[in-house]
Amino acid sequence: MSPVLYGDVIARADRDVTVLSGDDIVASLAERLDPTRVRVCCTVPGVPIADGEVIDQIESFDTVSDILTETDTTDVAGGMSKKMKSLLAVDEPFHVFGPDALNDFLTGGSPETRLE
Repeated sequence: MSPVLYGDVIARADRDVTVLSGDDIVASLAERLDPTRVRVCCTVPGVPIADGEVIDQIESFDTVSDILTETDTTDVAGGMSKKMKSLLAVDEPFHVFGPDALNDFLTGGSPETRLE
């Protein structure tokens, strides 16, 4: 079984609203549940850098922070940089992939960018 998680907007008593990032939810659950595999589907294929290239593997945020590119769409959860910081904080390896690689993920593959 592959649970599907996503972020949401939450009304809070001490503020108007806040964004609960799906990336933060995934990272928090991965720390607590010790999953066998974690994959994050995005609107882009993996972690993009210049000219549409995708990074194959990321071992630390510092090695990619200067070359990460953002998508053309608005990301209220903080964009690719925030996503990488959240996911790289977890010990479990992650894979980030786009919608075209969904079948690869569902059949047990390891699509797109690997984060360790």
